[in-house]
Amino acid sequence: MIKSSLLNSSAIRLTLSLCGVFFLSVILMFGIALYETEEDLGKGLRGSVLEMQATLVDVYRRQGFAGLKEQVNILSVGAKGGRTLLYLTDSTKNPVAGNVSRMETFVGWRDVAAPDIMLIDPPRHPPDAFVSYGTEFSEGDLIIGRSKSEIKEMRFGILESLLGGFVVSLALTFATAIVLARKNNRRLFLIEKTLARTAAGNFSDRIASAPGRHDDLARVAASINAMLDRLETTVESLRQVSVDIAHELKTPVQRLRQKLEILSQNKSLDGSAQDSVDLIIDETNGIIDIFQAMLRISQIEGGGRKSQFKKVDLLLICQKIVDIFMPVAEDKNQRLELQFDKDCDFSLVGDADLLTQMITNLVENAIHHCDEGIVINITLSGRDDHRALEISDNGPGIPANERPRVMERLYRLEKSRTTPGSGLGLSLVKAIADLHEFKISLESNEPGLRVIVQIP
Repeated sequence: MIKSSLLNSSAIRLTLSLCGVFFLSVILMFGIALYETEEDLGKGLRGSVLEMQATLVDVYRRQGFAGLKEQVNILSVGAKGGRTLLYLTDSTKNPVAGNVSRMETFVGWRDVAAPDIMLIDPPRHPPDAFVSYGTEFSEGDLIIGRSKSEIKEMRFGILESLLGGFVVSLALTFATAIVLARKNNRRLFLIEKTLARTAAGNFSDRIASAPGRHDDLARVAASINAMLDRLETTVESLRQVSVDIAHELKTPVQRLRQKLEILSQNKSLDGSAQDSVDLIIDETNGIIDIFQAMLRISQIEGGGRKSQFKKVDLLLICQKIVDIFMPVAEDKNQRLELQFDKDCDFSLVGDADLLTQMITNLVENAIHHCDEGIVINITLSGRDDHRALEISDNGPGIPANERPRVMERLYRLEKSRTTPGSGLGLSLVKAIADLHEFKISLESNEPGLRVIVQIP
């Protein structure tokens, strides 16, 4: 759960967004720094060229062209690394001194590309270009230049530092984000798990929180816990009210039935009066059945029956139910069948009486609401880690828009309520399924209805 949702974590997404902004900011910052540094280094190269040019011009003024030629040759000996360009020509543009055998002369500043010159002793990796300055004398021309390799090396150094620093920063930031995301995901998983249990009807769970923690998730957890406290109180109050009403009304209705039974034994009643009394007794029994069903649902939803869970065989329960209801189905010209995977173990931990009640209610519903000639199937299928109980028929089924509501208490498809029934049968089925942590769903059998119970 944690691993699958890690990439969807808000902490990871926020970190990636911040890393993107950080990367763009670093690129902009280093771009500006690179530009300023190149400008400064370019000025330094030009300053170095001008300084050497001034020195050689001074030599020319003091010693003439011969002294200038001698000084250029001396400087050329120390310029074998290819970083300094020295080129002196006579008045006919022929080279007389320097470390260049041939190049075009000019006056003033110019960037000279390496292919435009021929160094006398070129290095293994010659520079791409020179920042050069040309000076014209009466006896010839002097070209002085400095290699731009320094700027190139500085640029590569800055880019290398940028890339290395960004990779390290990104790795550290992302590692921190993963740690925080995993930590937050564990807490979010606890919140999600608690809310899922609450949705399943367990209102007693609360979200655990470390003492002294006051971050956003701790505040959310505290708010949810406060909401669950109020919800538990409200639901328990409603449940208790339902139980109290059922208890309070069940007793006088039972006393009424007792009096009606005594009245029905009165020999002075004529046939019409006797039929009316019997009808009233049947209706009274129906009312008592409703109260008993409501009390039973409340008892199941309370979770007290879980303490009585033990290992039961669901296949054996289904076989007993088929044996009991097969004659009932045959009386209505219906067929009740049981199918199961022989290689699967259908034993589980639960309440045998409640499971019997759940399946019985579903089978009774199918028999009662379907016409003659239909087939009712009880199917047990699956593997040990994924098993299912299915009760299906090819009768009229339930409209798709009604299926989500048929398991609500006292809800009936027949709005006139002229046929017998309390509307609590499927509510009892759902309460038993929830108690056992089964997932129950209703689907169309095309035609008919499929009730699928997923067994963990």
